[in-house]
Amino acid sequence: MIQKLFVLTGALLPLVLTASTVFGNDYESSSLRGKYGSMEPLELLRLPAHELENEVPQTLVYAAREFAAMKSNLVYKIRLNSLMYSASNDYLQAIKEFQEDLGVAQTGKFTTGQLDELEYRSSINGLGEIEIDTDIVYFKSDSVAKLEGSWMAENGEVNAPIGRVEVQCFKLLQYCELRHIELKVPSRLSLERRFKLQFKKPVFYTIEDWSKKKIVLSGNSNDGCELNSMELNFDGTRNFMETVTYDRINCSDQGRDSKEYPKIFRVVDGGPLLAKEFSKIRREGISYWSSAFRRSISE
Repeated sequence: MIQKLFVLTGALLPLVLTASTVFGNDYESSSLRGKYGSMEPLELLRLPAHELENEVPQTLVYAAREFAAMKSNLVYKIRLNSLMYSASNDYLQAIKEFQEDLGVAQTGKFTTGQLDELEYRSSINGLGEIEIDTDIVYFKSDSVAKLEGSWMAENGEVNAPIGRVEVQCFKLLQYCELRHIELKVPSRLSLERRFKLQFKKPVFYTIEDWSKKKIVLSGNSNDGCELNSMELNFDGTRNFMETVTYDRINCSDQGRDSKEYPKIFRVVDGGPLLAKEFSKIRREGISYWSSAFRRSISE
């Protein structure tokens, strides 16, 4: 089944009324309020090139360059409007209200850090629907086997909360291939503030044993520092066990610890897990709406 997840669509009044400002407080302790974030855009762009390239956060450089290239304030009005500030009616007042919600001086002029924060918040608020296959696939015959879904540990920990793991095994060829598809969500430190499906490099395992209800695999990680053993069970439980041994002689600087292994995972339906993760993003987007607007609809 294709799971459709709406990050911020529809009538969300209950979420609006309960949304916390905890997400917005990230700006309060952010480095964007530091030396570079407090600069005006054109002031930041006058810094030496080597400083812009090597010391200034690139999200700030991007925000400053975008501002310098703008012919009008239309883009910033749209971003403020998307967060329920009335920029179309009074642009200067909307900036001041945005600054008030950030807890900074209400100057009516953007600093570079504030421009970047505005772009981030409007991006989170505007994330649309995404489609991910969440079906469980758990199949084994005398010659092939397939396992797909989200992995959950015995303690309830989710191995890939936003993503999908696929394992295909071929008895005649004596190998299994593991692929991990991960959905990357935007972050303040990233220039890409949109969803991105990341297909990680596949890992190949050698089949050590193939019985009626079990397949035992072994293989090295892509960096060669881990020896992975996996036991896939096809007894109806959808459980499998993973054991990792580290090459401490050749990879002693990796700082890894294998005490937490072996781990037992279960293949589960990723739909509820994905919905839970996306609800966090939905609440975050709502928490960035104008505080005055949120107060007006809660009265």
